[in-house]
Amino acid sequence: MPKPPGHRTGIKGSTVKSSTGKPRTKGKGVAKPSLTADQLFERAQQALAFERYEAALDCMRDALQLEPENLEIIDAYGALLAELGRTDAALQELQKAVQLSPEEGFEKYMYLGQLLQGQQALAATQKGVELLQLDVERAKQSGESSKGLSKQLTAALCSLAEMKMGLAEDVSAVAADAQVLLQQASSVDPDSPEPLQALASLRYEQGQAEEALQLLKESMSKWFRQQGSEEEEDYSQQDMEADAASEGDFKAPRKPKTMSEEELDQERDQSGSESEYETDDEDDDLPSFEFRFECAKMLLELDDSTDTAIQVRILC
Repeated sequence: MPKPPGHRTGIKGSTVKSSTGKPRTKGKGVAKPSLTADQLFERAQQALAFERYEAALDCMRDALQLEPENLEIIDAYGALLAELGRTDAALQELQKAVQLSPEEGFEKYMYLGQLLQGQQALAATQKGVELLQLDVERAKQSGESSKGLSKQLTAALCSLAEMKMGLAEDVSAVAADAQVLLQQASSVDPDSPEPLQALASLRYEQGQAEEALQLLKESMSKWFRQQGSEEEEDYSQQDMEADAASEGDFKAPRKPKTMSEEELDQERDQSGSESEYETDDEDDDLPSFEFRFECAKMLLELDDSTDTAIQVRILC
C-alpha cells in the first residue's frame, strides 16, 4: 500500500532495520501482528451475530483495504449496507461486484433490483433470476440439496412478476408474462403460498375479484389456520363457559373490532419496520411480515367478512 504524502520513517511504533539487517520495532513493546482479510471477515461475521453492525462494517472495510477485489467480502459488504439503508454506498459496492464478476452471484443483482428504479431495477432482477436458475440446476446435477435455493428462486420469480406488473401502465400488457413467471415459481416450490397470492393480486388488478379471492384463500391454506378450525371446532362455547366457570373467573370473549384498510396502513406506518415484528413466528415457517400484511389488506378488499383479515393481521 503506498505511503501517504509526508510519511516519515523512524517515528514511534514504526518498523526500521537493525544493524543486523533484521526488522525491529522502535519504541516500547512489540507490534501486534496484523490480521488477514479472511480473519477480518470472520470477525465481521461474529459482529453480525451479535448485531454489532458498525463493527462488522469496519472489519469489512479493513478487509477490503487488504484485498480490494475479494468478491465474497464485497458482496457481503454491499448487502449489509443495503440492509442498513445506506443506498449510495451499497450501490457503489454492488455495482463494483457486478463489474468484477458479472456472471457469478445472484444476490448482488437481487439487491440491485431493490435499490435501483424502473427498467434498471427490472433488468437487475431478471439477471439475478437467471443466475439463480443456473445455481439450482447445478445443485441438482451435482446431487446437492437445492431446497434452499429453490425457495429463493420461487421468491425471486414472484418478485420479478410483481415488478413487471408494477411498472406496466396497463397490467393486461404484462399479464401473460407475469402468469408464466408465477407458474414457474409454483413448479419450483409447490408448497409456497407466494405465487398464488401474487396471482390473486394480478387477477384483482384485472378486475376478476371472485377468482382473486379464490386464489388468495388457496394461498392461505398453505400457511394460515383460522382460529376455531379443526380440533377447536369440537370445543364449543358451552364447553368454554363450563371450564371457566369451574375456575370461577369466566369472562365471555369479545369479538375483535374490525379495521379498515386505512387503519391497517396507519398502524403499519406507526409501528415501524418489519424487524420490530420479528418473533419466534419467523422460525415457524410463517411467511414474512410484509406478505402477511398484504394478505390482510387484500382480504379486506375482496371479502365482506373481515374476521379472517383481523386474525391474519394479529399474526403480524
